[in-house]
Amino acid sequence: MNIEEVYRKANQIDLKNNAFTVNEHLYHSGLMQTFEKALVKNKPLAFEILIALKVDSKSIERIVFSK
Repeated sequence: MNIEEVYRKANQIDLKNNAFTVNEHLYHSGLMQTFEKALVKNKPLAFEILIALKVDSKSIERIVFSK
């Protein structure tokens, strides 16, 4: 999946719903499987997925770089 597809999927959901967890945003955007694979094999893509989902930078660092 390329960056354009990631942003297209991320933009299809309401990212203003702060009640959702990161996992819920990943699930509702259809990016969960892509993110899980990227977390193991392509950390820059995992990082970009979380940026597209408007996850705060502190959380992104903790999620992507602690694994």
